[in-house]
Order: sequence, then C-alpha cells, then structure tokens
Amino acid sequence: NTTPSRNWYELALRKTFQKVPESVMTQSRPQPDIWFNRLREFSWHAGMPLSIFNTTALIEDDARHLGGRFANAVYEFTPLQMGSDAFGRFTYESLREHYSLAKVVSISGAAVDGVKLISGQAQRLMWSALNQDLGYYINNPNLDDAQGNYIGQRSLARALPFPLYFMSGHYLRDIRSTDIYLSDGGHSDNLGVFSLARRLCQEITVVDAGHDPHY
Repeated sequence: NTTPSRNWYELALRKTFQKVPESVMTQSRPQPDIWFNRLREFSWHAGMPLSIFNTTALIEDDARHLGGRFANAVYEFTPLQMGSDAFGRFTYESLREHYSLAKVVSISGAAVDGVKLISGQAQRLMWSALNQDLGYYINNPNLDDAQGNYIGQRSLARALPFPLYFMSGHYLRDIRSTDIYLSDGGHSDNLGVFSLARRLCQEITVVDAGHDPHY
C-alpha cells in the first residue's frame, strides 16, 4: 500500500463526495471520516437500504482452483460485515483494523490495476515496479484469532526485504495468505448485480452509467 496516488485518490473522493454542512464546520475541524459501524447506525435510523460495496479479491490459481469461482472473487463490504465465499464473512467489531467509507469506495473504484489489466508475467512485473496500482492489501481476518496468534508471522513476512518476502510462504495470494489484495469491483462484476441476485431480491434496477452514446 505504498502507491503515492492511492492516498491522493482516497482523499479526493472524500473531499468531493463526503461533505458536511459548512454551518457545523470550523477551521480546526477537518472533514470527518465515516466508519462502517456509524454507516450502519445512520442507515437504520434514516430507514435507508443497506448499501453493498463490491471489490474484487485476487485469488491466484492453485490446486483447489478457488480463483475460478465467481463468488470467491466478489469481496463485499456492507454496513453489517465484509467478506466473500472463499474468505468468509466478518463483522467489523471482530476485526483489528477499521475501514472508513472513503477507503472502501476508493478500493471499489481502484480500476488501475496491472494484475487485472495487463497480460503476461514480464509485463506485469515491469508495471508493478512503477508502483501505480490503486488496489489495496488488507489483513486476512482468517489469520487472526482471539489470542492474537499469527500476528508475529504477518509482521515477519512484511519485514523481509525484497525479494525474500516473495518466498515467505505467506505471500500466497489466496485464502491462506497474510493479506488479501482487493481492487476494483468492476474487475469481477461491473454492474454489481451478482450481490443483489444472490440475496434473492425480487426487483433489481440496474443503471449502467458507462459512456456509450451510440448504444
């Protein structure tokens, strides 16, 4: 998560779309962040539908072919929980890190990602060296338990210098890795229909906001 443009992108989204009235703002009070547990309380209080923010989890090919299942790749953030079929689902209260609305929206819109947009291992390696991917690594909740085990293993894996961390066994980009790599939800389901269809919604309205003047 060292891409310089990633933090700028998240901050720009927050400044543009996450406004509070100027009447309650002061110079010493910056634009506040919205955490997902607060979003849940606000949605319930206002009688609003609970939003689903889709991202795409990178699961590389392995012997179990977990990356081939669509439901595994669609990684959801809702006001209630986050996760996918492969990684499981977790409440925010059970996690060791917090997720703000701006951060999740920036991950959900992280379309600039060489792993998904560029074919060929050599080309991907060259693109990775430029450090311009907007995707985001989050802690894999499957490695955390109540006693705090695996925290040391995660710290050790991150402390290893390049290229040793590639050989650390916990760099695997699957359900056993120390981290989960998330990118644009459009890399798996660009319209977000899957998350609604799997919930058996009786009526689904799809708005395709893509620029297609000639249909």
